[in-house]
Amino acid sequence: MLKKHPQAILFSGHTHWELAAAHNYYGGDGEEPAIFNAASVAYLWTDEDEHKDGSQGYYVEVYPDYVRVKGRDFEQGTWVREAQFQVKLPSGR
Repeated sequence: MLKKHPQAILFSGHTHWELAAAHNYYGGDGEEPAIFNAASVAYLWTDEDEHKDGSQGYYVEVYPDYVRVKGRDFEQGTWVREAQFQVKLPSGR
C-alpha cells in the first residue's frame, strides 16, 4: 500500500530495538516510502536479543527536497552515529 506513496515516511515502534541495530531503516530513495523503527524512551533491546537500559528516539528536520532523520541517545545526550538518515523526497511533490 505504501509503495503508491513514495513521499510517505512511516515511523513504527514498540519493538524497543536500539537505533544502532541493523534493519531499522528501509527505502526513502525517492522511489519507495521510508520506513523507520522508532526505538523507545523507556528501555532498549539489542540485536543479540538482550535488554538494554537506555532512552533513544529521532529528531526530524523537514526541507523542501529531503527529510533528515537523526537518531538521539537521550540518556547520554549524544547522536547515534549509525542512525543518521537523509530521505530524498520525490520531485514535483
